[in-house]
Amino acid sequence: MTTLELPAKSVLCTPGKANGNPLQNFRCYVIGIQDRNYSVVGREPVLTVQRNDLQPPENGFQWCLIKTRLPRPFLSYSGERFIWQIGWQPSRFAEIKFNLHRSGGYST
Repeated sequence: MTTLELPAKSVLCTPGKANGNPLQNFRCYVIGIQDRNYSVVGREPVLTVQRNDLQPPENGFQWCLIKTRLPRPFLSYSGERFIWQIGWQPSRFAEIKFNLHRSGGYST
């Protein structure tokens, strides 16, 4: 298990302003933690979102816990047939995702 300290990111789109995407602002600032300092603990490498993003790609679970006043969990699974994610990614986004893999790939 690894712990990593991350500073708050600079705010490029102020929530509530017309110049930003309101759904992205919701993911980042309303339920996300883009504007906060925090620590992350989890499975090595702790900033990985899905195991199939690693080189070489792996199948299995990836998890982390973002430590703030209210701890925010993240869990993902990448397998042969599907991938899913739920919670707050170590990159500060709140997300729920479910994708099915297509046999033969996607480049047709």
